[in-house]
Amino acid sequence: MPTLLIGINQTLSTSNDILVTTESLNSDREHIWVWDHYFSFILNKMNNAQKANELINSLSEWAKDFCQYITQTFDSLEQKDLLRISKEMNIVPVLQEYDMSILLEITEKPDHWPDIQIQIPEQTSTETLRDSVLALAQFYLTNNSNFYRELPLHIVAMRKFYETESSFSDTNSIQQAPAYAFDTATKFYQGLREPA
Repeated sequence: MPTLLIGINQTLSTSNDILVTTESLNSDREHIWVWDHYFSFILNKMNNAQKANELINSLSEWAKDFCQYITQTFDSLEQKDLLRISKEMNIVPVLQEYDMSILLEITEKPDHWPDIQIQIPEQTSTETLRDSVLALAQFYLTNNSNFYRELPLHIVAMRKFYETESSFSDTNSIQQAPAYAFDTATKFYQGLREPA
């Protein structure tokens, strides 16, 4: 079973290092599915509408700014240091000390999208939840050469869902927002393939 561990030191506020490590990383094409569900899950669990909206807005601004780069190659973006969703955050494979860990267990299913189980300690701060979303996005941006083409569109689509369809405070949105993003992305790419 693929697993992802996100480790953050909540008490050491000066640390910019966040641990993201995995066992048996799942298929590249499933990474956006995992991130979308993690994002919607965290928004629902934050219990702070202002902070949740700030996270949506900051990601949306990044997505809009990054769209100008999606036609460039992964190697080119990496060389220019443009594959960074947060300049203040360092994703590391080993972290000697961390006092908060979040576990994602990914159950793969043949011919279906995987199931995702998320374990978050009750005392996890709003700031740690926010940082974990950014850390997972950064981990996939670094390790999946196609993720940067998918992430901006999915962020914008999920924001639209929360604005027009349902609030992130609604438990149903945990599943519905990612589904909306996938539907939007599918229609977008189908439109690109259709002759003018």
